[in-house]
Amino acid sequence: MFFPAIRVWFVCGNLNYHSLLFIVCSDLDARGFCIPLVDLVAVLDGEPQPVLLLSNHTQVGVAKRSASGKAMNFVIEPFLYTSPLARVMDVVEGSARKAAVFMGREEGEG
Repeated sequence: MFFPAIRVWFVCGNLNYHSLLFIVCSDLDARGFCIPLVDLVAVLDGEPQPVLLLSNHTQVGVAKRSASGKAMNFVIEPFLYTSPLARVMDVVEGSARKAAVFMGREEGEG
């Protein structure tokens, strides 16, 4: 999937950790998403892993490291969400309760 160059990023949710699940909450999609902790470890190692619906664990997207390796991206159609890897690690290590999730848009777009 190709996404155009993003010019403006805005906060649209958060990430948190609960009961061996890494939870992705989006202000744009109220369904709620999760990544099992074992899959999160694989993402951190560079292997794309499924993003699951929180309610029934069906796959709705994919989580992967960014090309630069400095962020974790979540592709959940039709959106591309991202969070800085340093903030993701703060949540994983327990030094932060949650991390911001951003979504990009091109300048001038709604």
